[in-house]
Amino acid sequence: MDTTPSGRSPSSQQLNEAAQQVVRGALLSGVLIFGGVVWWLHDTGRMHAQPTDASRLLEFVSYGLSLIALIAAFVIRTASTPERSMQQRTQWAVMAWALAESGGLLGGVHYLLTGVWRAWAVGALVLLAALILVPVPRRE
Repeated sequence: MDTTPSGRSPSSQQLNEAAQQVVRGALLSGVLIFGGVVWWLHDTGRMHAQPTDASRLLEFVSYGLSLIALIAAFVIRTASTPERSMQQRTQWAVMAWALAESGGLLGGVHYLLTGVWRAWAVGALVLLAALILVPVPRRE
């Protein structure tokens, strides 16, 4: 089994925190890579924007989802007090991160379909803000 620099085995808490850091990195990298691939598809001419009547609606839904995710991150940060159980704080944190990711992914779909990157950029920034606002819960 791996050991820490002090020669002791890592605790389950340390492993849990490390797993949550991996989840956070995966969420952020997924949104960024998706945006990068969409940019590349449009830039190289492999994908052509085909806006439809629903494109504007999709853009507004993406902005709305990002706004809801940002509000949820603020609420979860405020509600995540040390009096709450570690399990509950962890569950809330993961929900905040996943909700924020959904705005970025939906914005990415809008970018893919229309070639307009604004909704993706807003979603990616909201995800970054949520990851900063709602850190990995730690034992107090």
